[in-house]
Amino acid sequence: MSHVEKRNKIDKKTQTFLSSLMDLRRRLVFAAVLFCSLILPVISAQMTWALSQHEVQGKSSPIQDQNAQRTEERKRRESERPSEIIQLLGVLPGMKIGEVGAGTGYFTFFLSETVGESGIVYANEIDKDALVELESQAKESGALKNIVTVLAPEDDPSFPSRDLDMIVAYNSFHDIKNRAIWLRNAVKYLKPKGTLAIIDGYWPEHGGLTLDKLRDYGAQVGFRLLLHKDFSFGERSHHVHLFERDR
Repeated sequence: MSHVEKRNKIDKKTQTFLSSLMDLRRRLVFAAVLFCSLILPVISAQMTWALSQHEVQGKSSPIQDQNAQRTEERKRRESERPSEIIQLLGVLPGMKIGEVGAGTGYFTFFLSETVGESGIVYANEIDKDALVELESQAKESGALKNIVTVLAPEDDPSFPSRDLDMIVAYNSFHDIKNRAIWLRNAVKYLKPKGTLAIIDGYWPEHGGLTLDKLRDYGAQVGFRLLLHKDFSFGERSHHVHLFERDR
């Protein structure tokens, strides 16, 4: 075979190889187009659906939120027994109550319901945002007519009335820093036969309150312990103390 024939044979093989390569390229391009136009949208849709399902499962509806809130409130009422405590303290319709550290109003609304339209609850707080939330809830429930919020400094409850029947500190007294000063300022808002109620826990690492310490605090401002009852539940310390002027 001549040199020319050999070269022609090689050229034919090269052309055949290049032709096969081009055909393979066309097939790959066609497959890619088919994947992008048909298969990829299906996969994308499935992923979008899966993500949406995950988001739906992760979110709760307003009804679910309300049910969860009612369940939590019911459990708290059963544990802390606020209605029973209010009865023990002797809260009656028509009373003027000053509440200290009302927060967003958990105990406030029980007091409001008990004193009724002829009574009033002064809800004291040092946190303005908490009072805004309390007012919002009171407005929705219609209780705002006998609840007056009071933004005050730490050492003085600043109640707008000096003839209160009772001052109540529900789970807030342990947070007061200068308790002796605060008590001296607080009792001036009580009428002569007014009482002081402190509902709190005995936590060595959180406030350090004990029955003896609370008795001493009362004595410093001329009040004696009238009653004490242990309402603790589980690991939660929960005690009720009622003080009256030591005549």
